[in-house]
Amino acid sequence: MQILDTDFQLEKKRNDAKITQADMATFLGVSQSQVSRYEQDPDNVPAGMLRKWNQICGAVSSGKGLEMSDPRVELQGRIKLMADYAAVEPHRGSILEEKLPVTAAEFLEGVQITAKKPRVGVFGQFDAGKSRLINVLLGGNRLPTGYQPATSVVCLLRHMSDKPVWQAEDVWLMSKGFNLDMAGDKAHCLEHKMFAGGYESLSQYGTHTGTGREQKAFAATVYIDSPLLLGADLVDLPGYGHSDDDKDRAEMAQKMVDVLIYASPATGFLNQNDLTYLGVLIRNLPVFEDSNGNVAPMRNMLIVATHAHHISQQGELKTILDSAGARSYKHLDNAVADRALQANSPISLNDFQSRFFTFSADDASIRHAFEQDLKDLLTAAMPASTLYKLQKHVLLAKSEATSSYGQWIVGLEKALDERERAQAEITAIKQDEPNRLRKKQIHLQKIDGLITNFANESNTLISKTFAERANVLAIEGMIKNRYDNKKEAHQLAATYLIDTIQKSINDGVRVKSNELGEEIDVFLDGYGPALDKDSLQAGGWDFNARVAFMSAMSGIGTIGALAAWASIAAAGSNLGAYILIGQVVGWLSSIGISVGSAGTVMAFVSSIGGPITLGIAAAFAVALAVFSLFGDSWQTKLAKKIHDGLSKQRAEKQMCDGVAKYWADTKNAFEIAVTKTEEAYQNKLKSLYILAFTTERKEIEIELKFAKETRDFFAGMPWRVMPN
Repeated sequence: MQILDTDFQLEKKRNDAKITQADMATFLGVSQSQVSRYEQDPDNVPAGMLRKWNQICGAVSSGKGLEMSDPRVELQGRIKLMADYAAVEPHRGSILEEKLPVTAAEFLEGVQITAKKPRVGVFGQFDAGKSRLINVLLGGNRLPTGYQPATSVVCLLRHMSDKPVWQAEDVWLMSKGFNLDMAGDKAHCLEHKMFAGGYESLSQYGTHTGTGREQKAFAATVYIDSPLLLGADLVDLPGYGHSDDDKDRAEMAQKMVDVLIYASPATGFLNQNDLTYLGVLIRNLPVFEDSNGNVAPMRNMLIVATHAHHISQQGELKTILDSAGARSYKHLDNAVADRALQANSPISLNDFQSRFFTFSADDASIRHAFEQDLKDLLTAAMPASTLYKLQKHVLLAKSEATSSYGQWIVGLEKALDERERAQAEITAIKQDEPNRLRKKQIHLQKIDGLITNFANESNTLISKTFAERANVLAIEGMIKNRYDNKKEAHQLAATYLIDTIQKSINDGVRVKSNELGEEIDVFLDGYGPALDKDSLQAGGWDFNARVAFMSAMSGIGTIGALAAWASIAAAGSNLGAYILIGQVVGWLSSIGISVGSAGTVMAFVSSIGGPITLGIAAAFAVALAVFSLFGDSWQTKLAKKIHDGLSKQRAEKQMCDGVAKYWADTKNAFEIAVTKTEEAYQNKLKSLYILAFTTERKEIEIELKFAKETRDFFAGMPWRVMPN
């Protein structure tokens, strides 16, 4: 955390606001020489003049926004080079039904998704000043602001140059179901479009007090000509704590950001509700990797004390940040530990506290460190990280694409040169289908039983966890071990207990999810001909069940424990070129998986209890608000109150319901994915039969020529390797 040492650095404040001495003299109504004397002897500047100086610096700088040039020029140049090259993709002249391993369009879509702009999410409670903070970063007054809760929709803020050609207005209000990742998809946007207009539409339809509130817009796309948006999209979220609808909207977006800004007023900085929300967000934030692939777990998180100008002394601000940093590091130890495990990198108190900043719309010096850190993140660290990931993606994509076409070429050559053998092999495969289906059905029953057992074991785990941790004696012991201060215990003990219970349950369910993933791998390994596949050389048999299974999941909404399997499969990069096509890459990205990333394995199971934890914690904040802690055995009294609160909120049942849904989603998703995998298998079988029995030799030769040209096309995809 960084705080200025004094309020009297007048020259620095003026320079931070990018105001010349001559302009400052005009604003103050004095001579330029007087401005110079003020800066040289700030101790003797009249108090009224100091206040006016601060107001001028704040007003001027907040109107300019965070100034930066486009940090993605090199990225876009490299992508354009590949797009221009892709325009000469070989043309397929054959009429064979074989699906291509990957096309140039799919390749480029995967590239675009990998290189997408980072998304910065601004979170906090409803009175934290989030929209005001965003306005200062953007410059001007683009969003409705005010101390009372204003924004009631999820606002996706993008640069004007990103606005689709088919969208005339700067603001579109969207209905529920709108996907922020599809802001450039015309059909999707038109399907959810409710209203369109200028920035005033946000005040009319996007606030709690607007005249269009009854229309219940869910989200908005907003296009603004602001330099900051050249480097990132921003998401302004409804504040927590105003209404259930707002919480639902905020929950929807919490897994869709690459950078987290959490805003909390400097007065009462990071209260118990803030810490509850922040813990959920930390667990879901992607791990940041630098330009060399090294993990920096906290680099993409900024915790900001807003309205900081209300604190009279800079020393007080430093004390507030130091105290809140230490308190929150201790309270969020479970979330921090999860993140450290996810990143395979320890997180010290200093690492954590270095991400704390102050903000004031009225005083540029107070927000200077925050703005500089964010600017460096968006103009240097993020573009370098994205370029590193893009290079890994492109090189892997080129290798996998050429390899996949190489395998197809081998199959075509054998079908051409060993036709009778190919016909015999495909005939044997079809004859053995009853045997394959029988084995498949046995394995399906085994996995179905596993899912049922894991669901029952998860319930047992929940009951055991509550019995061990949520009885009065255990709660009292936790309070005595963690808290010396009554007030701190009153504010934090209940939410800490809930988080600890949640982590224990998540860890147990995660182990079972990984076990299921291992069994699914065994199932997919056995998918295909029951014959000896090593002897099937002439029929071009190369069916990849993992590819089909992954592709099927990309069309399913909620997948439960299958996310763990997808994460491991993506990290292993054993899906060939298919893992690199846009549909799959985009889907993996939407659930927090980055192909080949060090932070690939996410804390998926946190989705079980995130909203549940928030709801229980909010109820506790109310229940304990009127509880007196005076007396000799305040720990016992508080423990009993927390125990009663857990019972009243039916916390154990809520956890059980969440886990039951998790495993039900798993079962449903698995059944759908297996059905689609079987369809893909049958289509493969059909295409090989056609190739072996009904395709003319000339048609195979045309297809073979195309396959070789396309293999060479992907091998030649232009990419200049960056030096280490």
